[in-house]
Amino acid sequence: MLYPITNVTETIVYFKDGKYIYFIQNKIAEADFKTFKTLDYYYARDKNYIYYKDKIIEGIDSNSFEILDDEYSKDKNYIYMNEKKALDFDRDTFELLGAGYVKDCYNVYRLSRKIEGADPSTFKFFYAWYSKDKNNVYEEDKILEGANPETFKASEPFKFID
Repeated sequence: MLYPITNVTETIVYFKDGKYIYFIQNKIAEADFKTFKTLDYYYARDKNYIYYKDKIIEGIDSNSFEILDDEYSKDKNYIYMNEKKALDFDRDTFELLGAGYVKDCYNVYRLSRKIEGADPSTFKFFYAWYSKDKNNVYEEDKILEGANPETFKASEPFKFID
């Protein structure tokens, strides 16, 4: 019989059965049963590892580990997306913007896709999947042709004017 591990969130995704730990129905064979604890909905740890869902985050420094949101975490050396090192990000300038948008001093991304030509210093996410910088307005990771970034704004939810 599986018993929920509920020390962090109301939504239960980690379970134990007296011998093993599970993420939903996936057994985490490496998990130390006695020291395992959830950190939030997707992250957990034990005396040996930090986990994203049922995967070990390889090479992470557990002493400096910090959860940023449901997909991103960091340690003193790297930014991680899910359970993998996100090698494209500058760790010191990495910033979460909302709705899947992130940036560093070099680039802007939407759901891990680079937004080509976006200017990180002026880039702003402003509603749903819309964003802009000094040069363009973007819908998700694509330039919204003909839209003027100086005048484009949301007048109310899902109504935009230019």
